Amino acid sequence: MKPLWGAYQIALEQCRFWHVGALQFWLKAEPGQWWLWQAFGDPVAVPICDEECRDNLDSHRAIRILGTDDSSLTIVPQLPDRPLVLQSPGQLQLLPSASVTLLCYIPLWIGLLVDHKPASWQVASLPSAQLSHTWLGAPDGGEAGYLLPTPLRHAAAEPVAANHPPLTAGCTICVTNLSKEIIEVTHLTLHVECLQLYQFRDALFTNEVAVTFREGAQPSRVQLLSGAPHIEGESELAIAIGKPREAASDQVIKKGYNVIKHLTRLGNVR
Repeated sequence: MKPLWGAYQIALEQCRFWHVGALQFWLKAEPGQWWLWQAFGDPVAVPICDEECRDNLDSHRAIRILGTDDSSLTIVPQLPDRPLVLQSPGQLQLLPSASVTLLCYIPLWIGLLVDHKPASWQVASLPSAQLSHTWLGAPDGGEAGYLLPTPLRHAAAEPVAANHPPLTAGCTICVTNLSKEIIEVTHLTLHVECLQLYQFRDALFTNEVAVTFREGAQPSRVQLLSGAPHIEGESELAIAIGKPREAASDQVIKKGYNVIKHLTRLGNVR
């Protein structure tokens, strides 16, 4: 079976269908334009690509891509376009002066690139899973994001490269408690739009995130660490894929921390 990621050729008047996770999408090539339809269905474990197309696709619900006579389409993995609020099914408690590395899996988006000389152009970025929308922060100063109920696994207790769910990217989060109190965490905000994707053999990971909690007037910090994460026995095989959707900035990182700060009542973010 052809891997999902990579180049495809779509001949004129041909319609192609993909079923990736819960996402279904169709592409049809016509002279000077492409038609793109998308919907959600029951999730599939293995992506499906078919040259058959439905007869009842409604042009009023399609994205119309004009100005292309090329037959080349490239499908690439991407991270979500907004921050994720990771909601753990249980409460996590971290003792004072302790540090733990957590592991979560981020659902991938499907990037569609069309060749149009002298470059390739992204015409769509489609989620492979349906996520609930949420609002991060105060009503007048927050931002839109997605809610992702997911276990926050203890990375030391689970082989990072094993049992990697399909259509996800692994992300390790190092949480350090430098306060004199136990911190209780039920949510973590992750600015995935600022993270870099890396490929390790058949699995995808992001760069690592470090969260440090302090108390009182001492500033707490969120850092997006540069470079590929350390995957035992495989770090030297890491290949960067694309670029982050947005450049990380102090203001972006502060927003992400301030959303969870009230859970611990510890310090200000730096």
